[in-house]
Amino acid sequence: MTQAERPSSPILADPADRTDAWPWALRGDRRACTAGRRCARLAVAPPRASTLLDPPARPVVALRPQVYGALMNLSAESRCAGVAQRAASDPRAEPAGALVDGAAPTFGLEWDLRTDQLRHDTAGARALGLETDGNGETGADFLARVHPADRAGLRAAIAAATPAKPTFCARYRLEAPAGQRVIQDQGRVRFDAAGSAIAVTSVSADVTADVAAHADHSRRLDLLVDVMDRLPAMVMVLDTELADVRVNRSMSRILGWSRFDLEEQDPLSLWWPQPRLREHARATLVHGGAGTWTDLPMMDHDGNWVDVAWSSASLPDGRRVALGIDVREQRCTERRLAALERRFRTMAETVPDILFTTDAEGRADYVNDRFYRTTGLQPGSALGEGWLDALHPDDRANARNVWREAVAQGRSLRLRYRLRCADGAYRWWESRARPITDPDSPDAKPAWFGAASDIDELVCTREALEEADRQKDEFLAILGHELRNPMAPVRNAVDLMQTHRLTEPQLAWAVGVIDRQTRQMDRLLDDLLDVSRIIRGKLHLSPRVVDIAEVISQAVDASRQQLEARAHQFQLDVPDAPLYLAADPARLAQVLTNLLNNAAKYTPEGGHIALQVEARPGTLVLHVRDDGDGIDADLRASLFRTFTQGQRRLERTGGSKSGLGLGLAIAARITELHGGRIEVDSPGPGGGATFSVYLPRTDAPAPERAPAQCAEAPAASGELSVLVVDDNRDAADGLAMLLTAMGHRVQTCHSGAEALAVAGGERLHLVLLDLGMDDMDGFETARRLRATDAVGRPMLLAAVSGYGDNRTRERARAAGFDRHLTKPVSREALAQLLCDAAAVGAREDGPADSGETGQGGPE
Repeated sequence: MTQAERPSSPILADPADRTDAWPWALRGDRRACTAGRRCARLAVAPPRASTLLDPPARPVVALRPQVYGALMNLSAESRCAGVAQRAASDPRAEPAGALVDGAAPTFGLEWDLRTDQLRHDTAGARALGLETDGNGETGADFLARVHPADRAGLRAAIAAATPAKPTFCARYRLEAPAGQRVIQDQGRVRFDAAGSAIAVTSVSADVTADVAAHADHSRRLDLLVDVMDRLPAMVMVLDTELADVRVNRSMSRILGWSRFDLEEQDPLSLWWPQPRLREHARATLVHGGAGTWTDLPMMDHDGNWVDVAWSSASLPDGRRVALGIDVREQRCTERRLAALERRFRTMAETVPDILFTTDAEGRADYVNDRFYRTTGLQPGSALGEGWLDALHPDDRANARNVWREAVAQGRSLRLRYRLRCADGAYRWWESRARPITDPDSPDAKPAWFGAASDIDELVCTREALEEADRQKDEFLAILGHELRNPMAPVRNAVDLMQTHRLTEPQLAWAVGVIDRQTRQMDRLLDDLLDVSRIIRGKLHLSPRVVDIAEVISQAVDASRQQLEARAHQFQLDVPDAPLYLAADPARLAQVLTNLLNNAAKYTPEGGHIALQVEARPGTLVLHVRDDGDGIDADLRASLFRTFTQGQRRLERTGGSKSGLGLGLAIAARITELHGGRIEVDSPGPGGGATFSVYLPRTDAPAPERAPAQCAEAPAASGELSVLVVDDNRDAADGLAMLLTAMGHRVQTCHSGAEALAVAGGERLHLVLLDLGMDDMDGFETARRLRATDAVGRPMLLAAVSGYGDNRTRERARAAGFDRHLTKPVSREALAQLLCDAAAVGAREDGPADSGETGQGGPE
């Protein structure tokens, strides 16, 4: 039988022993394949391609080429002959196990091919389950124990021996009492002179445990290989010379290089084509420390650079394992973030404001260059709480406390302070900051972002405007005072003339004209001061539950002259049942008076004006209708704004139609203070207009005891003694003449000193005292009057002044005044004041409670 015709030797190795079991093994496989072919010639399983990830394992006889080399260095013939001789002389003798390094149990056998008898030593008999004498086993019996799949291979291995090459190797599975065993034979065939095989002697090793260990090791190795191939990261195993480099599949997938590309060429040259980069990669992979990550961009199959971070570590056998992570997305994100940061910093350094960020504790960690250019401080000095050093010393403590409180409470901040500039001057700045929360960590303390703006010009402008507003208020107060002072004697003169019966028609007409015009001037002054109070938010109400009929009566009486002057046909429609609302009756009457006067002003002579009261659930609506000029649609949008006027006309019949443009604005604001609103409707020019006032209704008030009626004013017997004190002689004399005509005993003084002298000499029921006198003002005079003996006597002290603002009223009350009247004082106000004085004089328990009355409403 030729060598080509002889059957191949059996290979009982596990299928995992194939040389392609590591699909990711690249370089170094060729050496493993060479060793495999050498073992195949010896009729044994080729060794598996060893990997640098394998842990050290006990050598396996059937799988380690170095064991075969040690055996083949000996003479197979002498070894087999020695075993056979010992077995023939002493069947119980144990064969020397040194031939296989003691790696597995060994035994010897001799098979006489002529008689088909087998002789075993004691170990062999025990392994084969025979009697100790071993004489009952034949070759046929032995082959029956061999696994059917391995019998042909064993026969072929023996048959392949020739006299020139009588040795053979074989591995097969053998049935034994303890179960199936794997036997490894190394034997020799003896031939006779004719070249026929006559006997077989062998040294057999039980390698069952080694085969099982190798199979388990292969399974573990396959699992490790599978894990490495499934990792998304790149894994590379290399020696220190980079001659043996192995990679996992993820590395081929990411970079695009196939196994064959990397087997045919140096992979380092493919990944890093430039020598400088290749040397840097070599140093990093071979000498890098564990846990240290280094960016090593790699060239992929398409010539693109891939951002990869590598970290390597040493293995126990001196080789290294490296782990690479594809960081392209991370680096792209970092580049975008860096671009955004550059953009933010560019914006932050360009804007005129100071921009800053802080950590969760409120310590500044970034301040833009605007701060340092403004203050002249060194860059970085504002970090932490260093920015406080640039603030005005008087502002530092407040700024620190406000900022720390905002940080502790996590709320937005708005803070004003003075900042020292590079020229040493302080300017006003305003900082606004808000917390920046992390939506992924809602419980974490927020960082802060803020901006500071230079508001020095704004503050200076506002201070100038406040000063101008203060001066305007003072001017209006002085204007009202100066205009009311000359009006007071005129009003007194008119009232005095009206106490007498005027028989001359022309004289009666003149008195009526003066009366109407002074009332108009007084109303204009009230409007001017009211709008000033509205703008400053100092218009206050004194509400009470009132019947709407009472308010309408006051408004109609106040507007009667306007309505009758142009012969308007006025219609009043009020329900019979009382309707109540919580209102200041004087102010609400002012609203209706303004609307009625406005209707009279813009309705031609003989036109129609109507006031209708409509009761709705929870609401009371007052409609003022006219068939006058109407209102253009463009004007309706701004009709209730201050100083808005209708169409100016040159006609002066019944008075100017322009006015000051304040009446409707005041009416709208007073209505809003009552919780209501005013609406206007007009079809257009010539179609008339309807003003509707919507007010909330309320329930009827609880019954109250009717107030005591004022006693009749004493007659000319001089029962009431009145002192008038005013440095304006016309005003003092006119008021004194009016009081005398009303039947009282009156004295006049033109200074505070004279008043004190008169008050100390006799009992007074009523003192009317001007406030703005030169030598001693009314406040000081009042205090001294109250400090004299007259303080124990019943006396009513009333201030009469052109100033009607709240501050003046408070000062007057503090000085001891019981009442405050605004010039000019009407006859009705004087009559009420005389009634109060009479009531005070009739009591024995001292002066009356403090109160206020007069023409001007409360501010």
